[in-house]
Amino acid sequence: MHSRNRKAGIALGEGKSLEDFLGGTSMVVEGVRTTKSAFDLAKKLDVEMPITQEIYNLLYNKADIKNSVINLMMRAKTHEIEDVAAIDGMNW
Repeated sequence: MHSRNRKAGIALGEGKSLEDFLGGTSMVVEGVRTTKSAFDLAKKLDVEMPITQEIYNLLYNKADIKNSVINLMMRAKTHEIEDVAAIDGMNW
């Protein structure tokens, strides 16, 4: 209950804007900056990171949380570990 990221998430879930939350706290919410960094790096390296993308959209593009959940839950199933395993020569 004392986590800065948890408090931010609860506030956002209750409808408070990121700007309002961050403006009303002296705490550093590292998850906000980390999300942007991870999103930017994934984009630069052309790596698909759907959860990071949705969190980024929630934080920075004011996306609707219900639509973000739907986007994640309804996306097509993909094989994510097989590509990594193929590099190591493993046969999954």
